[in-house]
Amino acid sequence: DHDGGVPFFQEGVDSIVKTAQELPVPLAIVMRSADTTQRWRWKTIMEAQEKFNQARLPVFPSIARAVKAIGKALDYWEGKDGVA
Repeated sequence: DHDGGVPFFQEGVDSIVKTAQELPVPLAIVMRSADTTQRWRWKTIMEAQEKFNQARLPVFPSIARAVKAIGKALDYWEGKDGVA
């Protein structure tokens, strides 16, 4: 059990949220699930996911899932605008 990196990780999460709010384009987060038996690690990951959710940033468990979801969103919006 070593949780010394938690503050650094939390600062990184806060920095990502702040940057996302300043960007003129959408941002998606790829982050593994909290599948760990170490309580401090699980809690840290869950808190990060909650911060991303509160900031309305989509969180995906893999790059492949993010690409698939973004592709579907683009297809939807292009079809809605008659661009497709």
